[in-house]
Amino acid sequence: PYLDGVVLRVIPDAASLSVNLESGGIHLAERVQITEFRRLAANPALQSGTAAVGASFFNVLLSVRQSPLDDVRVRQAVALAINRQRVATTVMEGVVEAACLPYPPSSLGYDREQAEGCKHDPERARQLLAEAGAGGGFDVALTTSTQVAPELPKLAQIVQADLGAIGIRVRIEDVEQSTWTERSVKGDYQMMTHTYGRAHKDPTSLFGTAVVWRPTNNPTGYSSPEYARLVAEAGSTLDPQRRKELYRQVNDLVLRDNWVVPVAPNPRPWVSRGEVQGVDFNLDGMLLLDKIWIKP
Repeated sequence: PYLDGVVLRVIPDAASLSVNLESGGIHLAERVQITEFRRLAANPALQSGTAAVGASFFNVLLSVRQSPLDDVRVRQAVALAINRQRVATTVMEGVVEAACLPYPPSSLGYDREQAEGCKHDPERARQLLAEAGAGGGFDVALTTSTQVAPELPKLAQIVQADLGAIGIRVRIEDVEQSTWTERSVKGDYQMMTHTYGRAHKDPTSLFGTAVVWRPTNNPTGYSSPEYARLVAEAGSTLDPQRRKELYRQVNDLVLRDNWVVPVAPNPRPWVSRGEVQGVDFNLDGMLLLDKIWIKP
């Protein structure tokens, strides 16, 4: 009963994709935009789900090379000012929960107490800016890209509003995908809305391969001997409890130094026609076609 072949179609327009699903022009779509996903999921003729929740995260990168973001108090103020829950509720339409740790609850590195301790606290953010000598606010450019992900500029708009409320004047630069990629790799930005992957795997994989989390040659300019030591020790230690304690210390640095500000998971929504059976994905959110069949 399995498939004899697969025809792949690229439909970049979200509305056209939805029309094709609802009319039967296509059987299945993956990476459906969140705005369309909610509506399509309510259609009884369709099936839907999210793949690889927690594999990828939306975040905001802060360059520690440039003043005043080189002051940790300013970066802490930025992190406190961003309303992560608003992002999860509006940009992600409640499909995911807000996050401030680099990984999902299933990860060895996740600590519930630390995760629940993250606050949206604009008043404290203003105090930190004043302590850093930036109480009058400052101007900053925020790089984003609609071409990379439609959620990124929406996240940028929320960041702009939230930081504006504490006196930071944000100018959004929505650039082409190639420019965004080049800037992200080179660290050529002041702030950037961004995504990283491998968050749901062993933390060793995340800290070893996701460039914004690596201890050396980090594009944000972040460098910390303590961070490098903890990441290396956690990656080479076999005892799970000891590793968990080490990652708790890593989390303390993440929440203190804020070169990367995790905001919310970046899931991969999918929708299919009701007659499509056996839809499954691997841990990375890649569609597995070998068991799919079409019910007559």
